[in-house]
Amino acid sequence: MTQKQNSQRGSAILIILITVSLFAALSYAFLQGSKTNIGWLEKEKNSADVIDTEQCSNNLIAATKRLEARGCEGLISTATDGSNIIVGAPSDGSCSIYHPNGGGIKPCI
Repeated sequence: MTQKQNSQRGSAILIILITVSLFAALSYAFLQGSKTNIGWLEKEKNSADVIDTEQCSNNLIAATKRLEARGCEGLISTATDGSNIIVGAPSDGSCSIYHPNGGGIKPCI
């Protein structure tokens, strides 16, 4: 009976070692996959940042053209608080890019 008990103990240790090694292999594979996902997410965030910058630039250009079409050429203020200290500019903010009466856009972050 002693031999049978010894062989069963050896089998249990072998099963535990196989289980641990399979768990380690799965953990490694999962971590490699998550690194790929993080890289993909960073790439997407960078793309979104570029799009935001382009959209901000396009909004600024469009607001400037609208103000020029209204006759504000040479009087356009880019102060982010909407103020306009240019001599001869209307005080109602109609020649300020970031004023609701003017260009009406929000400053980009």
